Amino acid sequence: MAFLAFPQFIFLPIAVSFGYNKLYKNDDNLKKSVKYIFYKDYYVIKNFAGERRIDCINIEKVVEKESCFVLHLTSKLLQIMPKKVFEEKERELKKFRQLMNEYQSCKSSVRV
Repeated sequence: MAFLAFPQFIFLPIAVSFGYNKLYKNDDNLKKSVKYIFYKDYYVIKNFAGERRIDCINIEKVVEKESCFVLHLTSKLLQIMPKKVFEEKERELKKFRQLMNEYQSCKSSVRV
């Protein structure tokens, strides 16, 4: 009997990927749109479950990648803002980039 052994580091990401794809396909709530509203000192996330306010002081860091902005809320929790929402809106992307820089400096400007 032939048995193929996959190292765990290869099998686990594949299993997780298939699991998340199945979960996404079967849950209509995950397919609903999410609305982000950005303000000077915080932003609000509105989705099917309600809304949540994130103060800029709670953002550990902001990393700009080629295709997105990554907001690190903790070492294990992050949010990804895709740049494709700014397609053909270079001025808005520039304003968003500036706001993310302000968010990142928000934590360092608070004195304990």
